[in-house]
Amino acid sequence: MVYCWATEDRQRRKVHSEKMISDIHQDLVSVPMLPYPSQINYYNSRIVLCQHLSTIRSHNSFLLAQLPGDLDFLRAYHTATSSPLQLDHAVGSEGPPVPDKLIPVKRGMVLILMDNTGHAEYLEVNARVLLVAFSQSTLTVKPLTGSAKGLNISINRLAYRKPTTDGAQQGTFLTQFPVSGGFTVFVNEIYFDFPAIHISYSE
Repeated sequence: MVYCWATEDRQRRKVHSEKMISDIHQDLVSVPMLPYPSQINYYNSRIVLCQHLSTIRSHNSFLLAQLPGDLDFLRAYHTATSSPLQLDHAVGSEGPPVPDKLIPVKRGMVLILMDNTGHAEYLEVNARVLLVAFSQSTLTVKPLTGSAKGLNISINRLAYRKPTTDGAQQGTFLTQFPVSGGFTVFVNEIYFDFPAIHISYSE
């Protein structure tokens, strides 16, 4: 067996980071039972900032597993149409990043908003929101900050154009909610006013 110090060092840093995250989220198991204002205060006082997508995904999965409740998934769907106007919203290739096709969720978790279309007056891109309920067509969330803090907001699916090889306008659209896990997020100045753990390594 070939020894790789880099792999061992990376694993050691991951274990250390998860220990720090567990320490600040030791009460996560009781969060869904708290009143909504207390849930919002809890998440506003605990945020993990990372520089690498792999680390963000890893730690979001780690914390989601600690949160009690049934695990479900927000699934993307494909739809064919000749006009993006037939859909709620169509995002071009120059638009915000496309969400994952399968987003793991639990009620009471925190998400980030990747696209604020329809909510620009009171929600910023990358705003963190508390997931209250969800269906196939709508998410009900409570923003953690801003003028709509604590209010119920409905987030609908958006449509993302799937590029065609010949450049034709008619094509397939992927519809998905514009969200991702928000326990751990990319380093961004909008989060600098909140208590945070900064993690710089990648996996």
